[in-house]
Amino acid sequence: VLPALDELPDRPEFASDDAAQLWDDVAATLHAEKKLTIVDLALLRSICELWGLYRAAMNYVASNPIDKDGRIAVTSYWAKFEQGAA
Repeated sequence: VLPALDELPDRPEFASDDAAQLWDDVAATLHAEKKLTIVDLALLRSICELWGLYRAAMNYVASNPIDKDGRIAVTSYWAKFEQGAA
């Protein structure tokens, strides 16, 4: 078992505010529970990036509901996010 990180790591640069907010929420929670380890950081970053892409696709589809590629992007990003978060 790896030891929990002593300090909350700095948030990486993200392309979206949604990704950054998820990092802030999840990293703080895991750190407070002493469950955040060094190996979690890469997966957490990937999950946050996927969340940002999913939210951007959702926003796009909300204003372009008949765009098939947009709807496909939403379902694809959600599936990958869900898979990584499991």
